[in-house]
Amino acid sequence: MKPSVSTHVLDAAGGEPARGVRVEVSFEAENHPWDTARVSDADPLVKVYTDPRPPYGVIGLTLRRESRGA
Repeated sequence: MKPSVSTHVLDAAGGEPARGVRVEVSFEAENHPWDTARVSDADPLVKVYTDPRPPYGVIGLTLRRESRGA
């Protein structure tokens, strides 16, 4: 299943979905996997890892009302 994002923009005065609003969502992130702290001398498949560094990024949300003449 492909991840998706949905938005619902309401007209606060009428309490109905707003018409003519274009929504753009962007997401940029960098994930930091665990770093290997130690590898067993007896069995290289046995490893100890550090705690992962926290991911960080930016989520952008842009709402634009389309011109009424379009």
